[in-house]
Amino acid sequence: MQFSLPSNLKEQLIAYDPKLKALARSSKPSKSKKAQYPLGVPEDLIPEHIVEKEYVIQAVKTINQQEASQRYRCFTTRSYDQDMKSITTTKAIVYHFQSMWIAAWLPNKDEDYTFGYTYAFKAAQSTLNKVSKYDTNHIDLTEDKIHKYGRTEFYVYTELVTPESMVGQRKLNRWRHSNLTSYSTKSKDIYELCIIPFVETLAQSIPRWKDRNSAIFDRINPEENNYCRILSLHDSGTVYKDKEAKTYKLSRCHVSECVHLVPNFDIYLAYAAIYSNNKEETFSKTEKVLNTPWFKKYITTKCQLIIEKFNDPKTEYKSEFTTIHDTLLQNIKWIVFILKVYPDCPVDFLRTAVNDNVFNWIQVPWANVSNDSTWKEWISQNMPIDSWFKILIKFAEEREANHNPERAKVTYRFNYLEDTFDMLIRIFDAGKTIEPPKRWRIKELHDHVQSEAWKLSNPNENLPQDLFPAPIKIQSSGTTWTFFQPIDTHQLAQWGQAVRNCVGSASTYANNVKAKKEFLVLCLVDNKPQFTVQLKVSNGVMDVVQIAGVSNASLLSEEREQYQSRFAEALKIRESELCSA
Repeated sequence: MQFSLPSNLKEQLIAYDPKLKALARSSKPSKSKKAQYPLGVPEDLIPEHIVEKEYVIQAVKTINQQEASQRYRCFTTRSYDQDMKSITTTKAIVYHFQSMWIAAWLPNKDEDYTFGYTYAFKAAQSTLNKVSKYDTNHIDLTEDKIHKYGRTEFYVYTELVTPESMVGQRKLNRWRHSNLTSYSTKSKDIYELCIIPFVETLAQSIPRWKDRNSAIFDRINPEENNYCRILSLHDSGTVYKDKEAKTYKLSRCHVSECVHLVPNFDIYLAYAAIYSNNKEETFSKTEKVLNTPWFKKYITTKCQLIIEKFNDPKTEYKSEFTTIHDTLLQNIKWIVFILKVYPDCPVDFLRTAVNDNVFNWIQVPWANVSNDSTWKEWISQNMPIDSWFKILIKFAEEREANHNPERAKVTYRFNYLEDTFDMLIRIFDAGKTIEPPKRWRIKELHDHVQSEAWKLSNPNENLPQDLFPAPIKIQSSGTTWTFFQPIDTHQLAQWGQAVRNCVGSASTYANNVKAKKEFLVLCLVDNKPQFTVQLKVSNGVMDVVQIAGVSNASLLSEEREQYQSRFAEALKIRESELCSA
């Protein structure tokens, strides 16, 4: 049974009717009104004399209406160059990102600071929980920083940044929110269209180093722009003599304590102490060399040049004076190293090498080689000092001749030299000795030492000599051809060194000879190593697998014919020997 209620009674009983009650609630207009400026309207983000207040307010209001990725505004100025070409530069910026208002601006010409910035964010606890602590940890959130705009309270912090105020600061690019990136959808436009133009204008307004590894403020920040930081002079410190221990020691200073250091002779003397491992004997000899008039003037002149370059406004790159410093250190390293090998090295040799930039092309041998004494004694006792310098000079000349002048100058590892030293150490550590080579040429020295070092890890084994038990000599047109088979693996290694191929170092050749799978025949021409021949026998026929001249050179047709003829004669002589046996 149902009763349809009249309209007045239906209205009277609406509280009892769940459907009509829900319908009435949904059709009832909302009393809440959306805020016109939900981000707030902080009015004094930028000083009025930089950008007029009404323009800042208008920008802030407009930003309130934008989606997150478009909440920015750039204030630009227009000028003209000498050709009356219009130039637009960014004077100030303001943007909103992750609950923070950030503004930054450049000073007018009569103002003495680098740039200014303002941070503003709502003082509500819910906002403070969202704000980046990395960006705001330098701000004391005290009551004097609270500004009220309408009904909303904001923390507002403004700073005029000077070179002096940069000292000790972890973050200097205060114009950029720490979470703002160039790849995020919400921040890409802010970064590319707001931040970058401001930074470009800022960079043009201050002195800067143009080196790739230099930050924007490195030339005006006292903490960065000093000899200590740029040249790492705190690594040198000062030298003093411990009278009781009879050694020189180094007193190093902390970076913060040496910002006023200026390049001078004593600092580079301290580096010499470091490279001498603070050993009195080595350092005293180095000190004596560096204190000679020529070297003292050389170092002092270079120090003065560093100072002039550093202070010259026209100097664009730190590398223009850091390379001078690096050259000084490189020369001192080599002087110390050479005096370890030749303690009584004449100063004239060192002076000439420095003056001709010999050391600047060659890396000082690595520490293990540098500190070992066994090879140094052998070198100093056997190699004339002028031969030593001739080797270094030749290598430096080769590097310089092959260097592209358009590229930065670099030092090269002298691999042949370092490898030779390393092998000498292994020979002497094994209790062995080695005779000096006939000539002091680096390749001959290296190959001579290598042949002896190879014997340490390769025991000598006899090799069969079934083809030529004894050398066979052939005379032809005044030339003596000698054919023989190596007696043992060490003789084969010596041959490989002489003709500069791998026949002695590759074990496959010796193993095949021992297994009688093939022959190795060596050939001297007028007692000089000339040809290496690999042969095999099959069904009574001897085949040449390969034949090579010095340095694995292929034979010319004329050489091949001569060898074939002489070798055939040697086989006949061997056949006669077997017949008469």
